Amino acid sequence: MKLDRDKTPIILDEAQHALENKARILEYLRCIAQDAGSPLILVCHSSERSRFLESRLAHIGTRISSQSEFKPATLDDCALYLKELCEVGVDAEIADMVHKQSRGRYRLMTSAVNTLEGFAAKLKKDSLTGSDVKGFLLCEDAMKTLRKGAKA
Repeated sequence: MKLDRDKTPIILDEAQHALENKARILEYLRCIAQDAGSPLILVCHSSERSRFLESRLAHIGTRISSQSEFKPATLDDCALYLKELCEVGVDAEIADMVHKQSRGRYRLMTSAVNTLEGFAAKLKKDSLTGSDVKGFLLCEDAMKTLRKGAKA
């Protein structure tokens, strides 16, 4: 399915949470998308995908026209992500650090962007090099941090 660039899609992250109550919330969003002529994009973890195909939700499952699977970012993807989204310049060493720490997960790369922008503000710089952030954790995995905190 190719998206019409003139139509703004409606994106529902964690879409599996909209399946309760015979997917009433999802049906409501589908009506809005249909009236607007916009695609409705459902995002969920791959472990939740099968829930959309349950027989009680056939009215939803039969409307899913395609499925995509996100793979971890490559080093080149990570460098481009930082170049496009980080408000400060970063060098190849930082891109490599972010890629290794995030293991290519975009959620953690977003965390790194916030961390890098904070570092730059504190250092009063518009670009950073690997030596500016050497030894620091750039990508915070909140779930991992919470699990560690729970053990304390």
